[in-house]
Amino acid sequence: MKTNNDQDQYYERFKKNLFKSQKWPGTYLFKFIVISKAIKPQFFKQYFANNDFKIFVKNSSNKKFKSITIKSKINSPEEVIHIYKEISKIDKIIIL
Repeated sequence: MKTNNDQDQYYERFKKNLFKSQKWPGTYLFKFIVISKAIKPQFFKQYFANNDFKIFVKNSSNKKFKSITIKSKINSPEEVIHIYKEISKIDKIIIL
């Protein structure tokens, strides 16, 4: 189990990598796996309501899971991290 300190260090490294990898504001691809019947793709719209975004959905071969990719214009690495932290609080969603 990760401690808060481990998570803080992870997100700090992630933020540095985001700054290095692209210009901000910029387009970012968020990726999630959900149990097909548990969470619908529309659920994610609330986290991107203030941004321009597109949602792409792909079912697994057995249709038990869905891959959700969200392409969105994001203002900063901090905003990316905030969205990931909020969504990570929800059961049945795996963040990639």
